[in-house]
Amino acid sequence: MGVLDSLQVVDLTQGIAGPITGMFLTDFGAEVVKIEPPMGDPGRDQPGFSMWNRGKKSVVVDPSNTAQCAWLDELLGGADICIVRDSATLAKFGLSGESLRTRNARLIIVEMAPYGRTTPWLGGHESQALLAAAGGVAWRQSGTDGGPIDSVYPHLLYVQGVWATVCTVAALVERERSGFGQNIAVGGINAVMEAAVGSFTVNPDNPDPSTAVGTGGRHPTYTRYATKDGQWIACGALGGKFETWLIKALGLSAMLDEERMGGNIGNLVLASNVDWAKAKIQTEFLKHNLDDLITMITGLGIPCGRIGPTEAWLDHPQVNAIGMHAQVEDPQRGPTGMPGIPINLTRTPGKVHGPAPVLGADNGKVQVRPAPPRPDKMAPLRPGPLAGFRILDMGTFVAGPYCGSLLAELGADVIKVEPLTGDPFRHTGYTFNRGMRSVAMDLQNDQARHAFYEMVKTSDVVIDSLRPGVTRNLGIHFDKLNSLTQGMVTVS
Repeated sequence: MGVLDSLQVVDLTQGIAGPITGMFLTDFGAEVVKIEPPMGDPGRDQPGFSMWNRGKKSVVVDPSNTAQCAWLDELLGGADICIVRDSATLAKFGLSGESLRTRNARLIIVEMAPYGRTTPWLGGHESQALLAAAGGVAWRQSGTDGGPIDSVYPHLLYVQGVWATVCTVAALVERERSGFGQNIAVGGINAVMEAAVGSFTVNPDNPDPSTAVGTGGRHPTYTRYATKDGQWIACGALGGKFETWLIKALGLSAMLDEERMGGNIGNLVLASNVDWAKAKIQTEFLKHNLDDLITMITGLGIPCGRIGPTEAWLDHPQVNAIGMHAQVEDPQRGPTGMPGIPINLTRTPGKVHGPAPVLGADNGKVQVRPAPPRPDKMAPLRPGPLAGFRILDMGTFVAGPYCGSLLAELGADVIKVEPLTGDPFRHTGYTFNRGMRSVAMDLQNDQARHAFYEMVKTSDVVIDSLRPGVTRNLGIHFDKLNSLTQGMVTVS
């Protein structure tokens, strides 16, 4: 079974962000009914439509057809989730969120406006480029001249879809306790703040750093380099420890003694040092073949890898090994490859439930559910849908800590569990650790490990970003933690 098998979702959105939220819900078992106008979603012509709408059902509802609008009203009366662009979406069909929630108190309405309450560009349509421009993301992208850069990848729209999915699932969790649904608003500007929180965290006492640092970014050890055999390698050294180890392994220890470095490895990223450092590191990389560099850098505990052509991504052995290459038989495009399920739930795994539907393929086939009974109480007020849940976050650097920080935004009590020396990224990555409390302990120490076990007994989730095998070596793997508190969720 999928974790969302019992849910019915009505998706009234078009384009990218909203349909992606519906995509994730259907991937994990929900019945997602895509409501389209007679001419269909304008995004149908885009290649990504096949993925963003996979596994859904398509029903055509003409806003000018009174009978069809009445059917949609009845459908929403028994549905669990309704995804809309904004309140105007429902108004177009003669509906309103207030009337729907009065009749169906369990309904969760997800609003996904292209920007926020108002859109600062003509037409108000969804646009990655205009969102990046209005939100300032384009000005923060590294380049050759310091001017704004328009990304070819609509990552802000994807982030909007992902974050809306997270908030929707959090609202479902809260509904299990309260019996009530609620309204969720995740606009494009929310996606900007979630995606670019690191870029927008600056020291106001320092001058705004120039983005004219080249296409490889401003970090000399966290970028890509050419190798002796004509290949390219991506090197992921972050944090003073790993940056120093890489510099020394390349035979560049003398760099650290330069006056311009001031004895601080962190000064590698100063605008005056970036080009100088990159040139020195590139010279050393060109002395070695790709495979030798991968062996050396991986041996230091630093992530790295060969840079291949974009079109080969879905055929990479790691992508296939984790089931991230899905194939569907699209009724309009034929055999179609796409990314699979990016989240592995071990007990309730998701799956691709088929291709995007043909326009109107499910007219007259979708079952309308009866309106659920209204709870005989008032909806409780809580400081967030995840209030009452405790999460132990052992993540370091960005992904692990930021996961906990986002859950804290949703009301969870998040405790950061870090080594006695602290998260190596504390100095520059503080923004990814907002909203958490901190406990420092050495989990290789038996006494500290037993103290950690006691914390686990009063917690719901443990997050780690450790390398494979480390949790088992430390005695903090899922089987052990679940034996301490049944129903434990571990996120790696």
